[in-house]
Amino acid sequence: MHGRAELQVDCSAESALIYWFDYCSISRSRTSSEEGNLARTIIEQSDRSSIVGTVKTAPWPFYWREFVFKTVWKRVEEGYILGTVTVDDKVDYGKTFRGVRGRTKVFVSFERVSGRSCKVRITQVLDLSGLVPAFVMNMKLQLSLSVAEEMREAFEEDDEIDKLGRMCILRRMQLGKEECTEEEEEIIDKALKMSERAKHAEYRALDCSDPRVSLKSFTHLDDDPSEPSVIFGQAEVVVDALPEVAASWEFLLEGRKARKNHFNEGGIDRNTYNASAYTILYQQVRKIAPGIQHREWRSKGMWKKVSDDKYLITYSDTADFDEMLPIKPNVVRASAHSILTFERLPDNMNVPQTKFTFIGRVALNGIIPHQIVDKKQPEFLTSVGTTVRKSFDKSDRIDRSRRDEFKRKLEVHDHNSYTHEENNIIDAMLHKMEAFDTKGSGRKKIKTPNSFINLETTTVNNTFWGRSNSTVRASPEAVLAYFWDTHARHQDKVDTVEKTALKPAVKSDHVRVDYIVKKAAHRGAFHEREFVTMNMWKLLDDDTYLHVCVPIEHTDKPRLERGGKTKGNSVMPKTRQGLNLGRMVRHRAEYFHAAKIKRGRDGGSIVEWIVSVDMKGNLPGWINLSVVRYNLHRATSLQQYFSNHKLLEEYEKIDGEILASSLMAKLDSGMGVGMEDSENDAIKFRVKVLFKTNEALRKLGEQYEFFEPMMVKVIKNKLRPGKDCEKKLNHLSVKDGERIGASLAGSLATNVSGSSSVGEWLARFPAMREMASKYSWFEPMMTSIGTQLLGEVSWGLKSRMIVGASLSFIDLVSDLLVGWYYLSSEDSEEHIYGWLTFGMVAGNIFFCTIIALVNHSKSTKAMLYDLLWIIVGMKPVKDAMTVTSGMAVVVRVICKIITDFTSMPHFRHPFELGGFYWTLNLCVTQLGVFTSAYVYTSYGDGELPDERVWQLIMLLFVVWLTSFLTFLLMIKRSYVHTFICSMAGHQYTCYLFHSFSSDELKASVLFTVHRSHWISIHAEVAEWVGKNWDGWVNDKQEGFEDIKGSIPESVMSIIRGKGKGVVSSEGNSGMSSTGLSGERSVGGERTIVREVVGGVGESSG
Repeated sequence: MHGRAELQVDCSAESALIYWFDYCSISRSRTSSEEGNLARTIIEQSDRSSIVGTVKTAPWPFYWREFVFKTVWKRVEEGYILGTVTVDDKVDYGKTFRGVRGRTKVFVSFERVSGRSCKVRITQVLDLSGLVPAFVMNMKLQLSLSVAEEMREAFEEDDEIDKLGRMCILRRMQLGKEECTEEEEEIIDKALKMSERAKHAEYRALDCSDPRVSLKSFTHLDDDPSEPSVIFGQAEVVVDALPEVAASWEFLLEGRKARKNHFNEGGIDRNTYNASAYTILYQQVRKIAPGIQHREWRSKGMWKKVSDDKYLITYSDTADFDEMLPIKPNVVRASAHSILTFERLPDNMNVPQTKFTFIGRVALNGIIPHQIVDKKQPEFLTSVGTTVRKSFDKSDRIDRSRRDEFKRKLEVHDHNSYTHEENNIIDAMLHKMEAFDTKGSGRKKIKTPNSFINLETTTVNNTFWGRSNSTVRASPEAVLAYFWDTHARHQDKVDTVEKTALKPAVKSDHVRVDYIVKKAAHRGAFHEREFVTMNMWKLLDDDTYLHVCVPIEHTDKPRLERGGKTKGNSVMPKTRQGLNLGRMVRHRAEYFHAAKIKRGRDGGSIVEWIVSVDMKGNLPGWINLSVVRYNLHRATSLQQYFSNHKLLEEYEKIDGEILASSLMAKLDSGMGVGMEDSENDAIKFRVKVLFKTNEALRKLGEQYEFFEPMMVKVIKNKLRPGKDCEKKLNHLSVKDGERIGASLAGSLATNVSGSSSVGEWLARFPAMREMASKYSWFEPMMTSIGTQLLGEVSWGLKSRMIVGASLSFIDLVSDLLVGWYYLSSEDSEEHIYGWLTFGMVAGNIFFCTIIALVNHSKSTKAMLYDLLWIIVGMKPVKDAMTVTSGMAVVVRVICKIITDFTSMPHFRHPFELGGFYWTLNLCVTQLGVFTSAYVYTSYGDGELPDERVWQLIMLLFVVWLTSFLTFLLMIKRSYVHTFICSMAGHQYTCYLFHSFSSDELKASVLFTVHRSHWISIHAEVAEWVGKNWDGWVNDKQEGFEDIKGSIPESVMSIIRGKGKGVVSSEGNSGMSSTGLSGERSVGGERTIVREVVGGVGESSG
């Protein structure tokens, strides 16, 4: 089998020769190992020749193929040549295998093109020997020639070469001394007129998945369009670069990256020709869809420097290519016309700004209706605008500079410059925040990965208030700047139609007024909502800031109806850039929020945030509730934003948990463009975006190439057969990372908690243990991910519950069938039926007793309901249904069933069966075997002799006893006593409380279990909390926030009774305070705030 390959490599001929000659280099040996090849070794080597042996894999059922060949190189005038031929030397690879000796001949030439480039031509003859089909030979030959692609990638300098090309274009554009022909001047003038006409033409706004790109659609822009039905589209975006820089980037059509993207996106052919310094001829052929002929575009591109601050590029159809490049058969000539303008804008925080506008139309011609192209227009325009924007994006730098500028203003701000009305608003919102700490009935808590969200409803006007508490790894000043800068780049959302800063009544550094319009939802089922809000901040003390946002009325944005008359909450905009919007209605919604930002330990911040939204328009209450809940989840977004900008060296345990929530978060529709629809592609895109935006992950991904693909496989959580990997951390490849990441799903399927699953996963792979020891945040991150994956897809737990319940139910049915058989038998064996009946009745009585003892606190009706399920024999099935539906936790009865059939030693924990009962249960099972043998030999008339039955039983018993004793001897001696420990769950909790010296550990033991576990030491716990409370508050003791947030109300009430003074926001306002209450006093708060804002009344408290 013969094969050839030809390529150009971005290196000298000498470097390419060295790469090819060094057959056993580290990188090529690792690639060979990943392909599954058995061995690769050097037998003999000199300066100009080498003898190498290798054993390559072959598809089943073929044997391994061994190649031993000699390679010799020589210098020639054009460069170098290299030859390889098979030799018959015998090689000891240090391992045995069953293989066949193959043969090969290779000739390679390395021809110099320039100092940094060479052309490589490869010719190879391959013979695998034996009876091998042609398709296998072809496959192995392609794999052998793939080393050419590996060499090209190893020396690839596409970015550097494209950069040089852009710099050449940039210098020409800056000079601007182009001389155009009359025809070209006419084309450019027409393009300029069309771009100016687009600024005033009527348009239809299009939806865009990128919040910073605006899309429009025009019907007529040509003076005399040949096809009036063809629609022009426009994409407009602000680019963080100079106009000439952005224009040179766009005009580099012959760039390597552009060519590579063309073929990756389904391109068939692509050719470019530089006609002059300002003109390029461009031809491309694209695949449209299966069954449709390919489309070809032939365009002429030109650029012009309109002024020092404006550049124009235009592409139009041309026939100049026809003589140089004949038209290909079975290809339809398509048409396209596009205009690109780059206009200089004022700098933003010392970053140059350019308004990029793309206007274009596409016609596929043939029999394809233009309506199909029009439907794809928003997707195409979005990709154009987003690609240019992301190529120069400096949003992080701009947002950081804006925050730094705001923090400088904080240092010189006059904190006594607040008016009486402003103070009343602040007092009213503070009073509302304190109200959350004093109401304790009917609250609802939603726990996010790193914050706690509480919702409280009022009975006035169907409005809702909610609160979230979170810890942010940033200074209070930085968090306040995050809330204050509503026009920051990271605050841009897809559903925002308009965002404008209005002039406040009194100019001040602590007050700003914003006008925001939100897009209509559900395809017009709900109208657009507009908000006019006043943002204000104030320093409460040295360590605490308050940021409030309340609705106001503003003269620049009055409440209007059709014709401009005032009409309640509805607004009827007359036009949008000249296009009549018909019957579109906007409702004036109201938004309240207050954020108290307090300095925490280690420079972090504790953020308490309350929100209320009234969408108006007679919407049902659940919609307002969902909007409040959505806004409260911004607490997690706040954490993730600052976590993304931390350095890898600064990461701690909590940062790993925040990172886990970022990786597991659902993809925001505005995060990317052109994302595939499948779930796997969405996960891959989400991880890819996070590795680009997160500083720590980006650095880690550059250091370890396996890490990103490993995390993709972890989050996909697909159950596949796992493979071990004993490599060290620095030796892992991409495939190793994918294999390790996919193995976590298997650990999740065999464990009941995220921590135990990750612990088993870490123990399995040495590289992951090394990773966990090197980075303290890695194991908490993986544990948090494992816990969330186990909650989302608990197929492992559900399958074990279903199998256990099914086995138990089948066992019951088999007992009934066997009993019925003996009862109806003609051999008078009713006594066996009596034994079986006695066993089933005794088992039910035992289970009923356990249920009665465990559920003694339940009502009589609930207890009888559980007992009824046991009596009818359906209790395991009912419990399995409960677990799989996510309505309850695993009950102890199911643990008992699983232990009966599996003897799982994990269930000897005091929180499950307990050590003594687990061992007793094991012994009772063996006793049941002897009892069954006694009944069989005494009353049965079986075919087996009695001696044979007892021999078999004793043999099984000896094997079981030996296995169990061996197991006890092989485990750690400190664990042996747990198999006979009689400590119950509540006793174990009390034991841990008295054993631990750390307050944080004591709190984690007590307040993460039901209070019945420590009810016997309730007074001691209350005394411990009361004794240490002042120290936790005043000294900001490590772990205080986690401790105070988990203290239940029953303990806090005792402390309050002793006068500890913890009813303020420092008290039970911690991270796990819960509630959903409805009291009219809260409605009064809303009225007070509205009156203060309108200047009508004052707050009464």
